[in-house]
Amino acid sequence: MESRRVTSVEVDEHGHVKRLLNDHGDWSPQTCADVVADMENGVCSYFVSWAGDDLPVQTAHEGSHVRLVARRSPGAIDQLLLLPRAESPVVEHGSPTHQYAHLGD
Repeated sequence: MESRRVTSVEVDEHGHVKRLLNDHGDWSPQTCADVVADMENGVCSYFVSWAGDDLPVQTAHEGSHVRLVARRSPGAIDQLLLLPRAESPVVEHGSPTHQYAHLGD
């Protein structure tokens, strides 16, 4: 399984991660829904390099919401939110066609 390093994120107006990116162009930006699908289907995994460790990106369930996190323990700071912020491109949104529409892509 391919393992992809995340170097920056796009966030929405509420501070939630909406895309994972690799600034070196090793792979194209991925929406949260695509990342979850990749992980669930065993296509690839994602990680954040932090203080000499590779922290896996995982899903966190908060009520009916699912979000992506990368942290050392459940109560630790989410390292995804400490990554540099990428500029959000202007994208025209149609109706979601994937099964993870609740992730806010």
